[in-house]
Amino acid sequence: MAFDANMADAVSGQPASAAEYNKVKNNVLDLNTRVGTTASPNALGPRADALEAIVANSTTGNTALGSRVTTVENKVTASSAAPGEAASALDAQFNTTSTTFTSNPTGGALPYYSFVAPASGRVLLLISGEVWSSAAGLAKLSCAVKNAGGTADVVAASNLHSLSKYNNNSFQGTKARLVTGLTPGTTYRAQLQLASRESNIAAYCANPGIIVVPQM
Repeated sequence: MAFDANMADAVSGQPASAAEYNKVKNNVLDLNTRVGTTASPNALGPRADALEAIVANSTTGNTALGSRVTTVENKVTASSAAPGEAASALDAQFNTTSTTFTSNPTGGALPYYSFVAPASGRVLLLISGEVWSSAAGLAKLSCAVKNAGGTADVVAASNLHSLSKYNNNSFQGTKARLVTGLTPGTTYRAQLQLASRESNIAAYCANPGIIVVPQM
């Protein structure tokens, strides 16, 4: 076994690679052999053995570090939505004559944003868009909080919390709604929905968007 001075792949401050570990181990074993042939065979031999053990343990340390990194990644994945995270449909237009809020008006499915409820169980929903009616009617853009799959309402969309506009003059605006009582750590879907007050008059919206802001 010969001493290997080529440690070019070693990176300071980073866990040892398999190649780096083998080089260090072989160098330590070589050192132990060389020391054993000198006039004082026990002078450095035990220290070399101890160093070899430390190097061997570095592999375990790397594995433990990898497990910790994975744990952190999982926690980040399960964390609540950060302020500013949003869903939007730019340059898109939707319409409906439904008098109940719908997620699927003419023009396609409205945007939604999936989020994980924070420890407080409270989030602020900010909806925005341009709304108008085809005639003398009331258009309403609102937001519901649904289960993760979007199949059931947890908090229904409401007229009170809708961005509304009467008649065919379009209006661009923003509406805020504080939602409380969500289960911390549970995934929900903030779903935009559109409705018309009159069944014979179409409600329109354009460029709708939603932002989910976790609250303390």
